[in-house]
Amino acid sequence: KPIELFNEGKMIRDFTYIGDVVKSISLLIEKNINEKDKGHRLFNVGNHHPVFTIDFLNEIEKAMNKKAFINFKSVQPGDMLATNASCEKLFNYIGFKPETSISQGILQMTEWYRKYSIGLNRKF
Repeated sequence: KPIELFNEGKMIRDFTYIGDVVKSISLLIEKNINEKDKGHRLFNVGNHHPVFTIDFLNEIEKAMNKKAFINFKSVQPGDMLATNASCEKLFNYIGFKPETSISQGILQMTEWYRKYSIGLNRKF
């Protein structure tokens, strides 16, 4: 099936590997359990290494050894052209910030999906 890619793949997004998200949340929970101040806090959990969406798709193609069918679309009204998380507050609080590279994160995700899809009798 074709993939819709907006703004000719020139959108910039800050993708974060799920393992980094889980580690961040686990460390936040652990620190909160040990803290006397049980107040709430808000944190950005992001990689802080934004990439063009076309580069993101290219990394997926490389990891899966398949070429995507791309349907290029114009920018949607109200869409952000770029996103980029700041994780300074997170790092200052727990001493950790997500740093898994886009290529490593996609490689790990596709390897997981290959194993997962075998159990579902799916091919890709």
